[in-house]
Amino acid sequence: METRINDKFSYIFNRNKGVGTLLFSLKRNEVLNLLGEPDSVDNDVYEKNVEETIRFHYKKKGIMISFSRYDGVFDPLKIYLQKLNIEGSNIYNLNYIYVKEYLQSFHQKKQITFKLEETNDGAEQIIFYPNIGLTLWYENRNLIDLCVEKIQ
Repeated sequence: METRINDKFSYIFNRNKGVGTLLFSLKRNEVLNLLGEPDSVDNDVYEKNVEETIRFHYKKKGIMISFSRYDGVFDPLKIYLQKLNIEGSNIYNLNYIYVKEYLQSFHQKKQITFKLEETNDGAEQIIFYPNIGLTLWYENRNLIDLCVEKIQ
């Protein structure tokens, strides 16, 4: 019997492993077994037979899974979410300033060196936390997207 993600999916972040039962090590067929058929799929080919990205969109679950392949080798998947539970708080429910403070505290609690890289392009900000594999996109200080990935 297969285990599928349903409305009770935890969205709990597990640094360098994944979110809930969605693990960075999953292959495409394993994601399909876990989540079922996606609502839509898109594929970007940057250089034929060299580099491509395939994305599975699960709109009702608020999840998008991205698989990137370069030179025949697939990178660990990236998980884009509309909710993420870190240490009991949904990051989407926290304001811009508090998220930074909260994640700094998370780093300290887990004894991880706190580092962030911030890009500010007018109304849009991108904040990347490389030591936990988390990227946040803001528009006018409102969180519009987030991605978790395996630390390289």
